[in-house]
Amino acid sequence: MLLSHPRGACRLLLALLACFLLAAEAAAQDSTRTRRRRDPGEPSPPHERMAVFEGTWTTAPGAWYESGPAPAVEMEETCGWLAGGRRHMVCRRWTQAEGSDVRREAIQVLSYRDGDSSYVAHFAFPSGATLTYNGRIEGERWVMNLQPSPLFPASLRLRTIVTVEADGLRFVEEASEDGGAWRKTEDYRYRRVTSAR
Repeated sequence: MLLSHPRGACRLLLALLACFLLAAEAAAQDSTRTRRRRDPGEPSPPHERMAVFEGTWTTAPGAWYESGPAPAVEMEETCGWLAGGRRHMVCRRWTQAEGSDVRREAIQVLSYRDGDSSYVAHFAFPSGATLTYNGRIEGERWVMNLQPSPLFPASLRLRTIVTVEADGLRFVEEASEDGGAWRKTEDYRYRRVTSAR
């Protein structure tokens, strides 16, 4: 019998002690995980930074595009928290070209990724195309880098810099080809839609 020998009793005691320690460690990890989970409705500072996008927006006059003047388009974008929490900012945009009866929609979901302290924006377009941007807030600027996409050459890097201004948001797109210097390719502003509109 195991307990009739002193070594057997020691082995049993060590095995029981090891099991107890493993169970205690697992319980402590579960307790830590539980403590880290927050109520999705409870504000957290990184998520609350996304609140600057909340509201209904339209493009202000004076947009500049490297490719030339954009066609006359009516646009409106409405952003709000995903129902049930304050973790994902969902933006729904529609555009309608002048003289057209067709409205095109796009959706963007902006999230905060705690693991690497970055923001992630996923875009879905009516054509079926999707884009993903990753980035961080640097001072008062949101610097969002386009992730590799089959829609663009591998040698082209794009980033969008969003700056909060007193009367809206400014978006500047920059491009870098083959690791070269960044150059501005787009510069436009969003203004809040007033209720009188």
